[in-house]
Amino acid sequence: MEWIFYALVLAAALVLLSKARKNETTRSTWNAPTLKTTQPKAQEDEKKPEQSKGAKKWDDGYKYAPDEAWPFTKRRLITDTEIVLFERLKEALPNHHIFTQVQLSQMVSIKKGHSFQRWFARISRMSVDFVVTDQNLNTIAAIELDDKTHYMDEQRQKADAKKDKVLTAAGIRVIRWRCEVMPSTEQIALAFPEA
Repeated sequence: MEWIFYALVLAAALVLLSKARKNETTRSTWNAPTLKTTQPKAQEDEKKPEQSKGAKKWDDGYKYAPDEAWPFTKRRLITDTEIVLFERLKEALPNHHIFTQVQLSQMVSIKKGHSFQRWFARISRMSVDFVVTDQNLNTIAAIELDDKTHYMDEQRQKADAKKDKVLTAAGIRVIRWRCEVMPSTEQIALAFPEA
């Protein structure tokens, strides 16, 4: 009977020891980010190659060296498929202007009496593939060139429906064409009888 008592005491001691170690590990992990390192300056620079002596710290926490090369490269505004449609749009609508990758926030405004921040936040990252305007730069239509993802991805469909609702509410006609059956120059002209 006595050995059961000692076994229970030993088990309790092991549990307490285990909890103490766990708390110590948690505490040291919790404090780890706030500890200051005492590494030599050269070693710090090796770990952070983009930060150099001339670096400035900005409110957003990023650092950059104004005299060094920045990590940007030029890219095209539209894809190869969109270039094909762009050329056809120019040919079919010679008296119109064609703009690519236009933000919705540049095409619509929020009616007075409604929260600008609330409604702007809903559209701030949305854009359309093409915008067709007349010679006076009045918007005639927004054109979207949809690939398979627009029909297979539920999230994409919801985003498309939201975009269409915004444009329709603003009185802008939305035309959607599929990449697989891209319209000919003649079909584009028929879609714009006012041209």
